Amino acid sequence: MSVAHPWYLACAGSAEFLYVLVQDLASLASRPDATFRLTPLVHSSLTSLLPALSHFADGFLAVIQEYTGADGQLSEQFERDGVARGSEWHDGGVLEDSKKDDEGNHVEAIGRGAKHLSWSYAAWVSAVLEREKAKRAVDAVE
Repeated sequence: MSVAHPWYLACAGSAEFLYVLVQDLASLASRPDATFRLTPLVHSSLTSLLPALSHFADGFLAVIQEYTGADGQLSEQFERDGVARGSEWHDGGVLEDSKKDDEGNHVEAIGRGAKHLSWSYAAWVSAVLEREKAKRAVDAVE
């Protein structure tokens, strides 16, 4: 049986989608071309919905941060069960795919698949850029 593992770029893509949705919903209040007008009730609902959607998107980025090695490496995937496999010690006592624990010691991370996958980095950058835009959009509505 084949088992799928989460992809960094899928997590980043999910976050990016939600951030763009936040921006679009926030723009409804000021769009003259909107086919409907926001009532005070809808506007008050948006002021609570937008931060909630942003927080939900932040959760996807937090997953990426949790499973990123100490060197910032983003592989193709990460272990779905959270158990590190296949890391090897290198000269200087550093684990391949290592990440630092709370005490600052190198421990195994859980990256797998292609190492330093450019799509993973691009997806991270895109999501973070959209996060900044979404934050400004939410601030403008409130």
